[in-house]
Amino acid sequence: LDIMAKNAKIILNALIDEIAHDGEMAIKQAYENRDFTNRTFNLHDSYGSAVYYNGKLIKRTVRYVGNEQANNGLNMGWVWDKPRSMPDFRGERRYEDDEVQMRGRDEVIDFFQKYTPKGKGIELVMVAAMFYATYLENGVGKMRRKYKVISSGLSAMRGLEAKYKGLLRHESTP
Repeated sequence: LDIMAKNAKIILNALIDEIAHDGEMAIKQAYENRDFTNRTFNLHDSYGSAVYYNGKLIKRTVRYVGNEQANNGLNMGWVWDKPRSMPDFRGERRYEDDEVQMRGRDEVIDFFQKYTPKGKGIELVMVAAMFYATYLENGVGKMRRKYKVISSGLSAMRGLEAKYKGLLRHESTP
């Protein structure tokens, strides 16, 4: 019985790793087929995919389209009103009254930490987490056209849905 449990865990981990790799390929396909021009690279940095198992993020499965490229975030008028922070993954700290910028990599990490899967089992999530990704996709406001941001990864996700006999849910929130 112990050997069967070990083998099941090995198989499950191999499946999770394969799905994480497939998610990385899907997110890269979405990015490579985008039709917007990078200006700040924050949207680039906000692309990611990750696998959840039974409602929990499997941290080793988080993938990005590449290294962080943005030099600066977006100034949103937010001010740090807490004491000095611990260093973040970049080694940067915040001090009281510092202006806090919205940065793509921070947004995708935050998204994965806060996301709650709908059910049990394995779930692959693909996202462009900057708030304006949906605006570009939907052509909101004074925009003259819609842009492909992440929607071009949909065909890859449909392929994964068939490969794994899964269920594809497509969500976008402005």
